[in-house]
Amino acid sequence: MNRKDIKKFAEHFLFAALCIAFYFLLLRWNSLMGGINALLRICAPVVAGLVLAYVLNPTMRLFRRMGMALMKKLDLPEEKKEKTAKIVGIILTFLLAAGLVSAFLWVVIPELYLTVRDLTARLPSQFNRLQNWVTKLLDKAAVDGEPLTDVEAAVISVINYVQNYLSDFLENGLMERVTTSLTYVTTGVINVFRAAYNLLVGFVVSIYALGNRDTFIAQGKKAAYALFPANKADLVIGGFRKVNSIFSGFLIGKIIDSIIIGILAYICLALMKMPYALLNSVIIGCTNIIPIFGPFVGAVPCILLVLLVRPIYALRMGIFILILQQVDGNIIGPRILGDSTGLPGFWVLLALIFCGGIWGFGGMIVGVPLFATFYYLIKQFLEWKLRKRSFPTDTDDYYDVNYYDQTRSEFERSEGKKRTGVMGEEEESVSPGRGMKITTLMKNAGEKIRRANQKEKSKSQESGEDAQNASEEGKKEE
Repeated sequence: MNRKDIKKFAEHFLFAALCIAFYFLLLRWNSLMGGINALLRICAPVVAGLVLAYVLNPTMRLFRRMGMALMKKLDLPEEKKEKTAKIVGIILTFLLAAGLVSAFLWVVIPELYLTVRDLTARLPSQFNRLQNWVTKLLDKAAVDGEPLTDVEAAVISVINYVQNYLSDFLENGLMERVTTSLTYVTTGVINVFRAAYNLLVGFVVSIYALGNRDTFIAQGKKAAYALFPANKADLVIGGFRKVNSIFSGFLIGKIIDSIIIGILAYICLALMKMPYALLNSVIIGCTNIIPIFGPFVGAVPCILLVLLVRPIYALRMGIFILILQQVDGNIIGPRILGDSTGLPGFWVLLALIFCGGIWGFGGMIVGVPLFATFYYLIKQFLEWKLRKRSFPTDTDDYYDVNYYDQTRSEFERSEGKKRTGVMGEEEESVSPGRGMKITTLMKNAGEKIRRANQKEKSKSQESGEDAQNASEEGKKEE
């Protein structure tokens, strides 16, 4: 067997092996997914620590630069200054994060408890008021002086059912579930230790990740230059830089934007004297992290909370959230985020639906930068292939393209414009319509075959002349 046959045999063998592996993968799909889920549970604290380190990295770098600026006047070696600034930056970063989380819980948990307590106390009276209002309304809408007793009874029965269900849920079901969960957490020693272990491991992993950030980056560059040629290693490193800018620009920017929106919402709701202003502002700020769907998700519970306490304020709450999201989408958001992802609106929507369906709330947050990364990589690959074939890479150059004429190396366009070459300037001309495409292609193919036949004839004639000349020269020599 020659080298070509060996290569062909290896390709066929590899294809057959992949088909067999895919068959057994489908056959053992449940076992495989169980193994993957077990592996994810084991790696969960490590992943959480890496995510925490990634989110806290900009703050650590800020504190680190500030520490280096303060230690410039100290008579210490440069390496000592760098190490001290890194340690101080990590400590201050975790102190700031712990303080923010503690303040958030200290504010939100009492407010949540007071909200549940007030709703439990006010809900029966609110339903009684609603029932009386419906009764008066139906009495006014009597037909021929007779009240609509059947309709009234049906509406009141529905109201009573909803009232009893919600009251029982708030008084018994909700409290029972909270009590059961607390009892389970306090009595389940294994789960408590597991949660503490995950928290501790994630905390330690984040510290090590922040402390060794520069070493990890240097090792990654070293591996890239060891595994790839220099030009391809540069492309790999540049790709990772772009991915980092997409994720950090979106996640960090979205967190800052949501904090600003939450603070602005609390100030405005407090001035408007809305009930549960603090809790509603927290809901608005947290759900604002989700693109597109976030404002709608946050608006529903806020309007319901206000509706159960002061129904007349519910419309004001809806209008306020609409105005706030318009301000965020047109003024605040673009200034903070800019075009950090470069992802069109359709793909943003698809990323939210797809990743949200797989990973839930976290998937809706990570899905946009993840799709933006894939979009960027595919775009770069396609543009690289187009440049290799000397085609334009701008999408606008393909809107009016009808087909590509290989004989003239130019695009035939359907809107009266064509290019003088693949990368040439545009000039006005009358291009063939779409109905002439097949005819033109057939003519081009026939012309191509005719040219090929002429080349073969010319080659054969040249070879015949060369043979005749050689024979004549041989005769002369004889």
